[in-house]
Amino acid sequence: LKVTRCGGASKLAAAFLCGLGSNEHSFAALLCSQQPYQITKLKSYIRYFEVLSDLPLHEPKGHIVYSKSVLDPVEWHNSLEVMGKFRVIIGNHQEVPESVQLQPSHKDVGGSFLYRGRTVEDVQYCMYPEMMSAMFSCYKLDPREAVVLEGLQRYNTVTLNEVSMEYGGPYDDETVASEDGILASYIVLADPVRSAPRTMVFAALPLSDAVSQLT
Repeated sequence: LKVTRCGGASKLAAAFLCGLGSNEHSFAALLCSQQPYQITKLKSYIRYFEVLSDLPLHEPKGHIVYSKSVLDPVEWHNSLEVMGKFRVIIGNHQEVPESVQLQPSHKDVGGSFLYRGRTVEDVQYCMYPEMMSAMFSCYKLDPREAVVLEGLQRYNTVTLNEVSMEYGGPYDDETVASEDGILASYIVLADPVRSAPRTMVFAALPLSDAVSQLT
């Protein structure tokens, strides 16, 4: 699924303003909270909207691509082996680009970010606000599923410590766009508790050719 970054921003704005009529896609809980880590989340998205407000009409340009891959069944649940390294294949490229990030994800895309989440996953949603747009198209990960998000821009610096999440200011993302205008960044969302064998291979781009297998 390919959507314009403007379209994704519009949906996020509606969610931020609690205008979608659904608590699952609403920032209401964050807007009512006075907890420092919740305020950090709000700062991250306010920064995102501030950047967009300074852009010309019909920007940001480009698209975000959502791709789903499904792993073959594997009997690993009773295994005592330590989980090994992940391998990610983008298209026909065997070498993983530096721009690929593997993000352990809650089975509900977005996790508990809009509520009381305070994990590494929540930090990622702060740094890449456009990640949250995936909840509108890929709301839930079924067992053995992974979602690959392509074309996201990083806007913020956020750190996580034992007590809270802290906003570290804006981030200048210098990721280069491809010829079709899509940023060359990839984030793979997968729920390792429910679906991760010792080795996983995710294939993405194009979605029609996406094939995932275990090695």
